[in-house]
Amino acid sequence: MLRRGDVCIAVSTGGAAPGIAAGLRDRIEAALASELDEAAATIDEHADVDEKTGRRRLRPRDSAASSPGGGDSPTGQAVDVVFQSFNRYLGVGVGEHLGYALTGVWSIFAGAAIIGSTALPAWLIAVGIGLLV
Repeated sequence: MLRRGDVCIAVSTGGAAPGIAAGLRDRIEAALASELDEAAATIDEHADVDEKTGRRRLRPRDSAASSPGGGDSPTGQAVDVVFQSFNRYLGVGVGEHLGYALTGVWSIFAGAAIIGSTALPAWLIAVGIGLLV
């Protein structure tokens, strides 16, 4: 579990692969360190203790600030920082690398299937392999 002040991010595989979950946590922490620190600082700067529950809550400054993610409120800024960070990391970083890896795996299996089949003449397969080298 990643904690920066009141900001907490959990990663779990439901017990199926704790090592993968730990690796993902480490990568997320490395990629989002400054954004997590910024979100925690925003919360620390704008949070008050709720007298009824004793929990820290962001105080609304105007009507837009009272809705989650509203306007320029601290909550809205924190939501925007977290969304942008995850979008960049998961959407670009993980997605792009996963795409390259799966394309490579598919190419290897497709090549093995073509070499092992009789669909193409042996001379054409040899020419194709020769062009790759």
